[in-house]
Formats: sequence, structure tokens, C-alpha cells
Amino acid sequence: MMDFTRLRALNSLFSMLHQMIRNIISYNQSHPDFPMLSNQLEAYVPCYLIFCLIWCFSRDGKMVCWEKMGNFIRGTTTIPLPPGTVPIIDFKVNIQGE
Repeated sequence: MMDFTRLRALNSLFSMLHQMIRNIISYNQSHPDFPMLSNQLEAYVPCYLIFCLIWCFSRDGKMVCWEKMGNFIRGTTTIPLPPGTVPIIDFKVNIQGE
């Protein structure tokens, strides 16, 4: 387990956000007749952001930290998330925003 540093966490966050953008571009290039619609983007981006935040800011901690971060996000967001019995750290986001 590596020590948490703000710089590494932010660098990871920006890298993951760049990956989200690459995912969108790749999807649009492979579906030229049906690129992502604005409602698909509105579903995908917030869910992927939650995924990024949890991984970047709590992955260096123990499972207890992951659960606390997940519960904090679950309690403060209006974005649909997995049921309370499923840890948000296991949250996988597909390109449809589900």
C-alpha cells in the first residue's frame, strides 16, 4: 500500500478523467451513425466521476476507508448508485451510464 499524497491523488484523478474522455471519443468514432447523445453523456459523466473520486481519494486506504468514502458519496449525491448493500468501490460504469 502506498502512502497518500495529494499530488498523486490529483494526478490519478486527472488521468482517469482523461480516460473518460477517451472512452467517449472512442465510442463516437466506432459509432459514427449513432454518436453519444447528450442524455447519454449526462448519465455517463457523473457516474464515471464518482468512480474516479472513490478510486483516486480512497484507494490507498483500507477497506474501511473505501466504505466511509462510499457512504459519504451515497449520502450526498442524487445520482443513482448501486443498492446500499453493494460497496460503491465495486461500482463499474459502462458507456451507457449504468
